Amino acid sequence: MKKIIMCSMYIIFLCCSCQSNEVTNVSSIENKNEIIETEDSNPYFSVKEDTSHEFQGQIFFDCFGDIPIPECKTVINFEKIAKLKKGFLYHLTIDPISGLNIPEERLSVGYFYVQGDKIIRIWDNADYEAEGNVWDISQEALKDLVDNDIIPKDSAVVCQENEIKDTLDEGESGWHQYLKVDGTRRRYGGFYQYPQHSGYWETFIWEKGTGLVCYQSGYRNGVNYIELER
Repeated sequence: MKKIIMCSMYIIFLCCSCQSNEVTNVSSIENKNEIIETEDSNPYFSVKEDTSHEFQGQIFFDCFGDIPIPECKTVINFEKIAKLKKGFLYHLTIDPISGLNIPEERLSVGYFYVQGDKIIRIWDNADYEAEGNVWDISQEALKDLVDNDIIPKDSAVVCQENEIKDTLDEGESGWHQYLKVDGTRRRYGGFYQYPQHSGYWETFIWEKGTGLVCYQSGYRNGVNYIELER
C-alpha cells in the first residue's frame, strides 16, 4: 500500500513539474516575441522592414542660376542595416533621376538609429561644412555602433517628443541645429553658419503614424539643393 501511495505521489509531482516548465517556457517565448515586436516601434518611423516611399519635389544641381526647376518624382529607400542594442540602424537613399545630375554622395540621405523614443542622425565626423562626404559612415564607426552601441559624438537627435533649442546665437559661426514640435509633426533643422553666409543645411520633417514626410538639403540659398515631400 505504501508503495502504491509513493508511486502516486511521484507521478503527481512529475505532472506538476512538467506543467510548471511548460508555463515558464511559453512565458519566456511570449516575452521574447514582445521585445522583438516593440524594440523599434517608433510612431514617427513607420518602417519595419526594407521598403520604399514615393516623394515629389524639386532637385537642382548647378553652380548658380535663377532658372525654373521642374517638379520631379523619385523614391526614398529605407534599408535596415543592423539590429542595435536599443533599436535598428537604417540607411536612407534616393533613387537616381533620369536627366538630373545628382552627385552620388547626395543620393544618400544618411544613416539613422531608430529607437523607441527618438531617431538619431548618425554623423561620423564633425565636417558640418560638408567639404567631405558627411552622408556616409566609416566601417570603423559602423562596427563600433553595431558591436558596442557606441554612437559617434557628432550625431544628432532629429526626432523625439520634446523640442531642442539651438545652442548657438543667431549669426554665430558653427553648426546650428534645432527640433521643433508642431502637433503630430517634428521638424529638425541644421545648418552651418559662416561669418557672411550659411553653408550646408538640411531639414527632416517626421509625422506621427506616417514617418518621414519631408527631406530638404542644400547650400546657401538655392545652390545644389534637394526638396522632397511625401
